Amino acid sequence: MLLYLGKAHEAEQEMRQVVAKSPDQFKALAFFGAVLYYQGKLDEAEPNLDRAVLLARDSTDDGPRLLAAFL
Repeated sequence: MLLYLGKAHEAEQEMRQVVAKSPDQFKALAFFGAVLYYQGKLDEAEPNLDRAVLLARDSTDDGPRLLAAFL
């Protein structure tokens, strides 16, 4: 929500904390990648989105795959 309120830096900081606490949480990694993407940090966004897709490979949750494909 912070990203859509124009508070991208705050959104990034929040997601960095979440990913630091739960580095294998694929949905958090996907949203973190999206936040980075929308800030123009493509080199940092891509590996997070790739990792999210990899971690979600056995899940029926298509969120990470959809975000990675869309972005």
